[in-house]
Amino acid sequence: IYQQMGPSCLGLPQAELQARGADLGVVMKEGYLEKEIRLKWEMRYVILRKGGVLTHYESKEEWLGDLFGVMGKPKPKIVAVNEERTGESFKLTYEGGKCQSFKSTKSVVDTKAEIKNWVEKAGAHL
Repeated sequence: IYQQMGPSCLGLPQAELQARGADLGVVMKEGYLEKEIRLKWEMRYVILRKGGVLTHYESKEEWLGDLFGVMGKPKPKIVAVNEERTGESFKLTYEGGKCQSFKSTKSVVDTKAEIKNWVEKAGAHL
């Protein structure tokens, strides 16, 4: 859908996205991650959906309250996933070339395993 419509598809209602073939109902992975924003890290609740669509929310409660799937901040389709050398963070590249780095939250016991799992799930559709 993003390839056909570009960024204009990001604001479409969920019903229209599904009519165009998006499978928004399947969540491949979810959880808190820290994302890099202007050289600092901010925690977000991140949803990875089948087909490589990533949406993030301020909190899990915001996601649970988003019955129509319109409150989150969707990103273009993921086209590349790279685990950083240390295994403590990963970088996603989206259609259009924008990149974003993520790391596991401090509350996760096995950070490297959690990052590896995110990388595997995000790369599953490539």
